[in-house]
Amino acid sequence: MLIVTRRTILDREPKIGSRHIDLLRLYKRVNAEGGYDKVSDTKGNKLAWRRLAGEFLPGSANLTTQAFLVKTAYYKNLAYAVHCTPLCASA
Repeated sequence: MLIVTRRTILDREPKIGSRHIDLLRLYKRVNAEGGYDKVSDTKGNKLAWRRLAGEFLPGSANLTTQAFLVKTAYYKNLAYAVHCTPLCASA
């Protein structure tokens, strides 16, 4: 899938290592935490991406790296679509 306005290629099923990430589940989980900005807020919600990585990738050795990869998968595949308004769709 390609978002034409950003010329970004999206993964149908993003993977971290050998594990697929369920984007719908990730989207719902991040929204339950208050959204991307709230989860990424390091002062008010410390280590939120690590907690999410622990849920999506149980038993992972390096949660710091896994958290970064989960955050990247969210940002690359969902952030633009979530924050896109009808105005940016026509751009």
